[in-house]
Amino acid sequence: MPKRIISCLCLFPLLFSLIGCKDTSSAETQGLYHTVPTEATTESTVNETSDTTPTQPETEPTQGETEPQPTEPEVIPDNIWTPLCNEYIYLRSQPGGGETLSEIPLGEHLTFEQWSGKYALVTYNGMQGYVSANYIMPADEAYFAKRLQVISPTCQYSYQQLLTDIEALQERYPGLVHRASIGESELGREIPVIKIGNPNAKRQVLMQGAIHGREYFTAWLLMAIADHSLAEGYLSGNDICYHIIPMSNPDGVTLSQTMQLNDTQAEIYQSDLNLEYTTYDSATYAKKWKSNALGIDLNRNFPSGWSESWEHPLPSSERYRGGQPLCAAESAALAEYTLDNSFDATVSFHSHGSVIYYRYGNKEPVNSLSFSFAKAIAQITGYTPIQYDGTTGAGYKDWAMDELGIPSLTLEIGSFTTPLETRDMYNTFARFENLLPAIDQWLQA
Repeated sequence: MPKRIISCLCLFPLLFSLIGCKDTSSAETQGLYHTVPTEATTESTVNETSDTTPTQPETEPTQGETEPQPTEPEVIPDNIWTPLCNEYIYLRSQPGGGETLSEIPLGEHLTFEQWSGKYALVTYNGMQGYVSANYIMPADEAYFAKRLQVISPTCQYSYQQLLTDIEALQERYPGLVHRASIGESELGREIPVIKIGNPNAKRQVLMQGAIHGREYFTAWLLMAIADHSLAEGYLSGNDICYHIIPMSNPDGVTLSQTMQLNDTQAEIYQSDLNLEYTTYDSATYAKKWKSNALGIDLNRNFPSGWSESWEHPLPSSERYRGGQPLCAAESAALAEYTLDNSFDATVSFHSHGSVIYYRYGNKEPVNSLSFSFAKAIAQITGYTPIQYDGTTGAGYKDWAMDELGIPSLTLEIGSFTTPLETRDMYNTFARFENLLPAIDQWLQA
């Protein structure tokens, strides 16, 4: 199957000051890719009033002359990145602050060194410093085309696109991609799971995303990770199977993307207005929706810590735990699927923050194992492991650790806002393209 072309150009705000981008242009949009400016060329002109500038007669090529041969395109190394901004970004001495060492103009090349939370350590003109990670992109415009065979980069990854892409992965990688379902959402949408690798492998890992509606970027990332790992042939000979549930909350995702409230959700919105839990207009409220279609926050609907998780008393766009644990169709399906399989680890993808949550309560050895797992993932992502115990979370990770003893992580991808923007795509994918080998290595340690 030919490689797909980038499908999404998204609007995004350009930030100022410490986050690292200076913009004095009136342009409001930025393409997913841009061309690095080349040295300008000028046309020579003849002064029509001058009789001292002779014109040169056109000549035919002499016998034996050869036509100029096309040059090979420049090969740009993977560690060469460039600013993603209209004017320039700041190079600073510390992540998020410190002395301003330089301004890096649009079109310049810098050498990527390593990730550090929301920032990247780079070298520019012999100086090492930090830039905001979501204000840089690979200098190679074919970066994604070289890595993804099926999944097209997009900042608006929909439920329908997910279903289409799963079929495409099955066609391209027969025998390595197996589709199943964990159940249906409250509105009757199937919640697909893809198993990549050997379904009968000794080691089994679950990864799930978009359990919060507005965090649909995580569904794209999981599918991109699967595509890249399959394209690299990583799973062909390994005794491991990854169960990937890209979109645990398809109703919430669709609501957030369409920004349309049905009658039930409109009542929930009016209730939040009356209780002064929101001041948003209905479209913005819908865009930021995290819950399922009935106003239950799925990541506060799991048994462990549920009784302490009392943040919102009524159905809402977020933080309502539900009438009882696992009362939502989606959380119940995810729990049942987990119980039906013997997982060695689970990873939940959320946004945003560039951090890793690894702990729940004080149980051992699961906390120590999860911390070890977190450190392994931190090495490739640059995300910071957070020690917060999460005992009031009632999240999927909390339940998997507390009741099942499975080492588990919650990864908060992205930097500054949710839903994530196109600019987050570059650094986020770059951090996670080698996730599966890192997990495999940790499991074998």
